[in-house]
Amino acid sequence: MSKFTQSNHTHGSAHFPSCAQKMQTIAVDSRLAGPIDIDVCVQCCVIWFDQSESAQLAPSAVVELFKIVNASTEKPRLPLSSALPCPRCKVQLKFTHDIFKAGRISYHRCQTHGRLTPFYQFLKEKQFIRQLTPMQISQLRADVRQIKCSG
Repeated sequence: MSKFTQSNHTHGSAHFPSCAQKMQTIAVDSRLAGPIDIDVCVQCCVIWFDQSESAQLAPSAVVELFKIVNASTEKPRLPLSSALPCPRCKVQLKFTHDIFKAGRISYHRCQTHGRLTPFYQFLKEKQFIRQLTPMQISQLRADVRQIKCSG
């Protein structure tokens, strides 16, 4: 089981592009040998993944990140800035849409260094959240009178 510990590795003086807070780096287990450092901002509800880090997460690390996401739901969220520079090279991040097993996700990426992924999109990518089928929506309409949407 992966154990979350605060890492001393902070990528120099890197800061999150939206809130300018220093990156909170957490060491998690990877599918490959050894841990990897993931940068999380609970204020902005985003995760910074260096190139390919999301795909390298061990299942236990995904569960641990899910726990961090869940623990932050009661705190007020800061809106993402419209201008998001890469925390490594300061080049403007590009808003990107991608298709994964669970459907479409969106994130902000740097061609060279990685991507800034909102918690909600991370949950979609790892299949904690999925799109309902038209048949499931029809069944909900028939069974439920009121639905509160989180999005």
